[in-house]
Amino acid sequence: MLHVWEIVVRLRPVLFVAAFAFLALSLPSQILELYLINIETVDVDMTKITVLTFLQQNLGIAISIVTGLFAMLMLWLGSLHLLCLAPGHESWNGPRRWLANGLLISIPLSIPLGIVLGLNTLRTNIAQIAPDNAALSQGLDLYMWATAATAVLSAVVLAALSLPRFERRARWANWAFSHVSVTVGALTFLVLTLAMAHWPTGVPWALGTLGIIFLSFSTLAFLLTWFSQIYQRTGWPVTVILSALAFIFSLLGWNNNHEVKFALSDTPAPRVEAAFPDWLMARADKDWYREQAKPYPVYVVAAEGGGMYAAYHAASWLSKIQDKCPNFAQHVFAINSVSGGSLGSGVFTALASRLAPNSEHQDCSGTGKQFSDASKVFFANDLLAPLVGSTLFPDFLQRVVPMPIAAFDRAAALEETFAVAWDQTAATLGPEAKPNAFRAPIQKTWSVNGAAPALMPLTTSVTSGAQVMLGPIWFNATNSSRHLMEMLCPPFGTADVQVSLASAVSLSARFPWMTPAGWFDADAAAKKCPHKESTGRVYLADGGFYENSGLEAAIGISKWMRAAFESRDQQARMAEVSAAFPQGIDIRIITIFTVDTMANSYMKSEAERTYDHPGELDSPIATMLAGRVARTRAVYEAMLSDRYLPFASAGSPAHGYGYTIRGSNVVHEGNALVHQVPLDGTKFFLPLGWRLSKRSIATISDNADAASDLALDFVTYELEGRDTVLLKAAHWRN
Repeated sequence: MLHVWEIVVRLRPVLFVAAFAFLALSLPSQILELYLINIETVDVDMTKITVLTFLQQNLGIAISIVTGLFAMLMLWLGSLHLLCLAPGHESWNGPRRWLANGLLISIPLSIPLGIVLGLNTLRTNIAQIAPDNAALSQGLDLYMWATAATAVLSAVVLAALSLPRFERRARWANWAFSHVSVTVGALTFLVLTLAMAHWPTGVPWALGTLGIIFLSFSTLAFLLTWFSQIYQRTGWPVTVILSALAFIFSLLGWNNNHEVKFALSDTPAPRVEAAFPDWLMARADKDWYREQAKPYPVYVVAAEGGGMYAAYHAASWLSKIQDKCPNFAQHVFAINSVSGGSLGSGVFTALASRLAPNSEHQDCSGTGKQFSDASKVFFANDLLAPLVGSTLFPDFLQRVVPMPIAAFDRAAALEETFAVAWDQTAATLGPEAKPNAFRAPIQKTWSVNGAAPALMPLTTSVTSGAQVMLGPIWFNATNSSRHLMEMLCPPFGTADVQVSLASAVSLSARFPWMTPAGWFDADAAAKKCPHKESTGRVYLADGGFYENSGLEAAIGISKWMRAAFESRDQQARMAEVSAAFPQGIDIRIITIFTVDTMANSYMKSEAERTYDHPGELDSPIATMLAGRVARTRAVYEAMLSDRYLPFASAGSPAHGYGYTIRGSNVVHEGNALVHQVPLDGTKFFLPLGWRLSKRSIATISDNADAASDLALDFVTYELEGRDTVLLKAAHWRN
């Protein structure tokens, strides 16, 4: 006869799933954003609609409800079956009986209770999330109380099912895990896995992220219960064996299916020193600045990482200035981007490649919203569900298969989502003659004669920790920086490594552990590169591991751009350029970034910082995360120093004038060489993930900050050849 504690041990598989479900549904910011999206989806008068009509009009929510209830049922059946496998369970009484019945009722309730806790977190922070939004507040209250009522009703139903004698319940449990049911369940899991692998966007979008998560809870409860049943009857610890195999296969790399496809081009990527002068001479509006006796403005953009919110922040601001100033894109030589910033910059670059001509001068009097509207279309897509679906099903199965299956790669599913989202965006712009920009090589988005900037996503080498750049041009940002082609096909100039825009963006945003490090087959490259030795694989991870702002690389390329004017090898060419630009070339950096609570902590003095004294287990992780942010902010603060910015005007002395950005929500200083576009993450709820609610899109689009507005004014003045002295004087540093 089991002791009380032995009942808990017997239920450990479903207790694990219940604890995981409770935490997953209550804590992550992306899950909380999904609840807000559900509230936005419901646009009906609840007093004039039936339950059936409501579910028909809100199919995604209906699927979430059905799959959530199914997950609760599987947790209950799994718990019941594990208890019924215990010898002598028919005679339990007293504490054992009460504990068994209590766990039978409470384990399935982990799902609605986790949702209630998450909704309560939103409810207590509604003033920050959506101030003065009564409709959202009411919807949140309704959502929370409806879920709480579901939990209470479920508890009553579960109690009614759990209280009868074990003999009656045993029949249900035996049926649920009979040979026929187990076969059907296993086949269903395989069919769903193969469907998500074959249709990486269609199936996940049909089910929705929450629906996929609930199905994964059901699957996990079913599998762990089945494995426990096998152990009870045969003594084989299937769960331990599979976990050990998954660990061994992963350690040996046998199941690493995250290979990145590439092609080697015979035409190497040009060096910055050669590409920049040619790019300048191809500018269609250069004569206007010569006639006006004004320096020619050139911009390098640094787009910081931060998931979907950083992506849309970058795309939104760049689109806003492009809609206002139609010549803006042709003045942006390069964009150095990290993680989510790479996606936003990639969307803008793809739009500029299609919509922005390299044209004669136009004033900043644009009133259209073509770029802004197209960016909203792209980021209104659900980029999360395909990633979650592939992670929890195909790539989950891959962990126990000792050979890589490319179709099961969750990073590939995310890349396909980028491409499909671009198809939907491009459809709003009319027929497109070019192939899908995200499926084409990243090199195709840029040309010397075009208006689109050279997108340079930044990644991090897993082996050396060095910064690795992708993109159509070559330069060394720092002594430790490398271009991908140097790693796969040295020496420089032998060939160029071409990866799709989707893969380049994805590699820059391989944030652990949701998106895995990608690898290149260096042996395959060695067969085509005459001076390349076989080195196995090259692994790349999220660019934020090295430096999350992209500023260091932006400063580096700006220095190389200036160095082109001092190159002895190109004196004749640069004399031609200098004649075409008699007033010089003014190089500016535009940095697009977010200040969150952790970053704000770094920017405060030691006396202002607070410490929560992390324990022995979490202190290493806390230190690594804080150090990552600190390095980013250290680069950010260093850039305001003139000695780090010797690139103001090519061919003339460099000097940046300091000023204070008055009225900004973010406390920081300014420099005339750097235009700052901040998003104050301490004031808004910004989820770290791959889906945004309409509220988040509107919040980022309407980002009201004096620094952001000042950057917009600076760029407008410079493109129109207007004097910025008074604009600077209004913010002069005393």
